[in-house]
Amino acid sequence: MDHSKDNEANEQEADPDDRSEMTNRLSGVVHWLALPRQA
Repeated sequence: MDHSKDNEANEQEADPDDRSEMTNRLSGVVHWLALPRQA
């Protein structure tokens, strides 16, 4: 049983800056996935 993930999630929720940074990073990943790529 690994609770480290839960602890990290709680810390991110407690810190607006971390949450904002994670949201921006997630948006970047989604944007990157949406881009057409040459395979």
